[in-house]
Amino acid sequence: MSDLRALFPPADYITGGASGGMDRIYVYNTSTHSASNGGRCCLFSVPAGATWATFELWGGGGAGPGSCCCQQPAQAGGAGAYSRKTISVSGGDTYRICAAGSTCCSPSCCGTEGFSSYAQGESVSGGDSLNVCARGGPRSCGKCFALSNTDNYYGNTCVCGTDSNCGEDFGLPAISGSSRSMWCYSNSMHYIPQGPYYGGGIRGSIVFCQCNGSGCGYFNGHGASWPSGGGGGASTQGSYCWGGWGAGGLVIVTYR
Repeated sequence: MSDLRALFPPADYITGGASGGMDRIYVYNTSTHSASNGGRCCLFSVPAGATWATFELWGGGGAGPGSCCCQQPAQAGGAGAYSRKTISVSGGDTYRICAAGSTCCSPSCCGTEGFSSYAQGESVSGGDSLNVCARGGPRSCGKCFALSNTDNYYGNTCVCGTDSNCGEDFGLPAISGSSRSMWCYSNSMHYIPQGPYYGGGIRGSIVFCQCNGSGCGYFNGHGASWPSGGGGGASTQGSYCWGGWGAGGLVIVTYR
């Protein structure tokens, strides 16, 4: 079975390296580690001489559920999907690119599904058409006894919205979070997934989290992992707590 290093050869991710001098643009909101990430869109105009482009998309993470009284989350918010599409392009063709924003902190018992990232042809005459997206991470809900929860939500790379097309050559589905809970708010261990990502600086996601108070949830001092990581769910006893936000998405365009 291929590992990620085989699927994403390092030489292909070095501008001007062994891959022959590819160029690359990154589309994302710079508020990567806060709930104020409103997403980012741009219009990419293919430079003269370029003949192909690869679009990589990470959907936004789902928000973790809040809690009140004596609740635990059945799952943390899920990580967004990943999609990759390579097409032929021609100088002057334009493509609309949008990276998902973050979800809001959730005061309610259910979080919200993450937003989708997408790329589509705007004005294409010489190159291929494009309609590709990566769906946001699934949500989760909190209940008095987390292990009795039946409201599970799973991601789907191939449906980003009504009448939309995933369109990828290669993709990874959105990932649901999970939890190991004992009783009431005590001993709640959460798995908070992050988006599939080649590179360094990725934090581990297993955390113990609980709080007694309000405001956006931080778990072990961190918010959601960017790009595309899910938000933590809240555990509480006798008070209420907001679930954490899901991180925003990312789009990378590599062309030559």
